[in-house]
Amino acid sequence: MRPGFGNQGRPIDLFANFYRMKFNPRITVYHYDIEIEPKCPKFLKRKLIHKFAQDNKATLFKNGLPVYDGNKNVYSSIKLPVGNDAQSVEVELPEQVDSKAKKFTIKIKFAASIDMSCLEQVLKGSGYGDIPQETLVIADIVIRHFPSMRYTTAGRSMYQRPEDSKRVNLGEATELWTGIYTSARPSNWGLVLNVDESHTAFYEEQPVLDFMAKQLKMNGAINANFSLRDADRMILEKHLKFLRVSVKHQAQKRQYRVEKLTSKTASQISFDVEGRKMSIGQYFKQQYNYTLKYPHLPCIWVSPKEKNTFIPMEVCDIVAGQRCMRKLTDNETRNMIRATAKKPPIRKQGTDEQVRKMQYPADPYLKQFGFEVDTTMVQVKVKLSTLQSWVILTTRP
Repeated sequence: MRPGFGNQGRPIDLFANFYRMKFNPRITVYHYDIEIEPKCPKFLKRKLIHKFAQDNKATLFKNGLPVYDGNKNVYSSIKLPVGNDAQSVEVELPEQVDSKAKKFTIKIKFAASIDMSCLEQVLKGSGYGDIPQETLVIADIVIRHFPSMRYTTAGRSMYQRPEDSKRVNLGEATELWTGIYTSARPSNWGLVLNVDESHTAFYEEQPVLDFMAKQLKMNGAINANFSLRDADRMILEKHLKFLRVSVKHQAQKRQYRVEKLTSKTASQISFDVEGRKMSIGQYFKQQYNYTLKYPHLPCIWVSPKEKNTFIPMEVCDIVAGQRCMRKLTDNETRNMIRATAKKPPIRKQGTDEQVRKMQYPADPYLKQFGFEVDTTMVQVKVKLSTLQSWVILTTRP
C-alpha cells in the first residue's frame, strides 16, 4: 500500500487522455445471441442488423434502439419478447453497390440480463470482487455503435477517409487514415473513456492498373501488347486476393471480391454466348460497346468462384476503405512514423477533435442506454521535480 504522497516539487496540471463518463445504474441490459443464415460477409453485417432493427422497431424491439457488436451479440435496454428458444426473422437487404439484393434469416434468442448497478457499487467501493467485465463490454459496444455507422471499424479503433487535402501517401498503393481508439475503463474518477488518436494504412482508391504498377514497381506507361510474366502475375495476385473492386464499364458501379487472377489473358478466355464462342474482348465490345485496351493482361476472377466470372483488370478500381492487413514495408513504416509523430499539445488537439467528431452529446444510443460522455479531457495534478540536473551513470568494461 502506498505510504503517502510526496510534498516536494512544483505542482503543475497535466492532461490525461481520459474523458469522464456517467451512466444510469438502474438500467438492466438484455443480451441476445444472433445467428445469420446464409453466412453474411463481415462488411455487410452491420448494414443487415441495422435493417433488421429498423424493420422490427415497433414490434420486436418495442421502439427501442438495440446495439450490435459486429459479430453475434445484440444488446437492448428494453426486454424483448424473445425467450431461450431462437426466434427466426426474415430480413431482405436491398441491392447495394457491394451486393445484390438478398434475403437473410436472423435467429435471435435470449442470452443473459446484466444489472448495471453492480458496476456502480464496485466503482464506489461498496461492492465486492472484481469489476464486472460484461458491464465494460456493454459500455464499449454502446459507445461505438452510432459512430460505426459512419466510420470504418477495426478492433477498438474507428477510421474515416481523409479529405483530399489531408491525404498522406505511404507508398506501395497505401495511404494513412487517422481515427480514434476508445475503451471504457474503471478509475479513481469513476467510469472513464480512454481515447487516443489511431493511425493505420488503408489501400488507396485507384484503378487496378495503377495498383499493379505500384506493386510491381513498374516505370512508364504500358502499351496494348503488354503482358505479365507468371512470376509477376503471382505477386500481383497475392496483393489483390480478397480485396474488393468496383467495375466502371456499367452504369451501376457494382463491387466484387477478388478470388484470384486468371492464368489466361482476356484475349485467350472464351465462353459460349447463345451457341457462339466468344472471347472476353468480343463480349465486352458486343455487350458494352467497350474495346479492351490491354487484351493481353489476365482477368480478375471474382467471387463466388464457382460462377466463373472474369472481369478485365482495366475496368476495375480498388474500393476505398479497405485496411492493409499485410506487414508494412520499411518505406511505408518510415512514412507513417514521420506523419504521426506529434508534440503533446498537437496530439491533445487531435484527440479532442476526434472526440468532437463522435458527436457523443447527440448520440441516441448513448441516451437509450443511460450513458453520457464528457467531452473535456481529464486534468490531473502532478509535481515537477525541482532537481536541475541529472547524473547518468555508465559502466565500461
